Amino acid sequence: VIAAAGIRTLIARRAFVGLLLLAWVPFLVRAVQIYAAANLPQAQFLRPDAQLFRQFLEQQDIFLFFITVYAGTGLIANDRRANALQIYLSKPLTRLEYIFGKFAILLTLLLLVTWVPALLLLVIQVLFSGSVAFVLENLYLVPAITLYS
Repeated sequence: VIAAAGIRTLIARRAFVGLLLLAWVPFLVRAVQIYAAANLPQAQFLRPDAQLFRQFLEQQDIFLFFITVYAGTGLIANDRRANALQIYLSKPLTRLEYIFGKFAILLTLLLLVTWVPALLLLVIQVLFSGSVAFVLENLYLVPAITLYS
């Protein structure tokens, strides 16, 4: 409940939605790169490899920083300012559950910017190439993307 309410609150802010959309721009650029490599013979130098995914995740670091600062700064402070912390903890909710709920907000938003687009790039690579040969050659990519994210 805490995580869902926190995510809804952040998504209601236009500036935050703009930041999330800006964080997906590198995904769109990489998707176009994969498309071009698969469909244009003169764009074979753009052919994806395992480094593409690493570079993509490294590129997302700056967006992770800004999302963490924007979303994380007010998570507990706003509850303390509004005396909502006392209301939360007066319910059958432990402090650990409260902290985990707040952590789940950040985790969800950060995975939405790293893990989800990186796996989508992998799916796009498979769809545009027409085979799973790339994934079979680079089986370590899924766990590597998951751990890095």
